[in-house]
Amino acid sequence: MTPDKDVEIKGSDLFDLVEESQNVLGIVAFQEMSMPLARSVPEGSHFRQCTNWILRTFERAGFELDMGGKLFATLLAAGLPAPQMVAAARVEGGAKSPFYDFIASTMRSLLPIAEPVGVLSAADVEIDAMAERLRQEALGKQCMCHATAPYRRLDARALA
Repeated sequence: MTPDKDVEIKGSDLFDLVEESQNVLGIVAFQEMSMPLARSVPEGSHFRQCTNWILRTFERAGFELDMGGKLFATLLAAGLPAPQMVAAARVEGGAKSPFYDFIASTMRSLLPIAEPVGVLSAADVEIDAMAERLRQEALGKQCMCHATAPYRRLDARALA
């Protein structure tokens, strides 16, 4: 591995990368989600149902739902020094928010996985009306939605 190349890290490759790069200076960057923290305030039943479907689909497909929350310990376990990290979340609301379409698009893309793993059927979702149902619920309850769960971002220079 050379320091002038970008490296995409997937899953357990982190441990291999640390071993290979003991003498290489460069940037290591991660951005991970804490998906279970997505929410709306006040609570919206459609929003909660959609996020539950999304979370259960990812979980049953074998993905870590809270890698953002586990990133610090994972990096320490890989032999890296304690990183400095930042957590941030996008907050949305209002009639023109792209959030409702984002959630519906995410659910639409997960349908081919959600059905075989037993989370739901396409008929349960009514996907074509999902974005508008979410929009109407948010407007009616004046919801503030954490549109994406908080991300943890690592300041890569903290690893040097």
